[in-house]
Amino acid sequence: MSLKDFDHYASSAISILKKEAPKEAIIIHHDDADGLCSAAITQKALEREGIKTKTFCLEKVYAEVIEDVHSKTGQTIFYVDIGSSHADLISEYNKERNLTIILDHHDPKNSKDPKVLDLNLENFGFKGETDFSGATCCYLFAKALNKSNYDLGYLALVGSCEIPEGFKS
Repeated sequence: MSLKDFDHYASSAISILKKEAPKEAIIIHHDDADGLCSAAITQKALEREGIKTKTFCLEKVYAEVIEDVHSKTGQTIFYVDIGSSHADLISEYNKERNLTIILDHHDPKNSKDPKVLDLNLENFGFKGETDFSGATCCYLFAKALNKSNYDLGYLALVGSCEIPEGFKS
């Protein structure tokens, strides 16, 4: 697995996103600097595509929140810097009702729902503790969505300051 594989999977997720053509998306994000930067990158990238956004900041994933968010049908939901560790639970509550894209760096669990797409770079051979942050993952997705999103790189850098073991030299 490689960054090229991530780009291919991101392109597939973007094709699905564009086919569904949502007018609005929900962004659920972590409450730290990485989560806030991840949300800002994702929000700006989606709004540039004409998709309105609502953001929800969480300290951690609560089953009650997931159940409530996924109880409706036909939504587009992003989990940024949060969600991969609960992809199995998200999948269980989603029941193929909503396009759900996870952009995270925490240890992933498998989703059984084909509409829950986890673009965690750990699934592509990288380590979330040392190689990338949630904001990095969001930035790579945003650039795949539209190359003009390159200008959001500074947010990925700020978010990456929270990588637990620091930057590799």
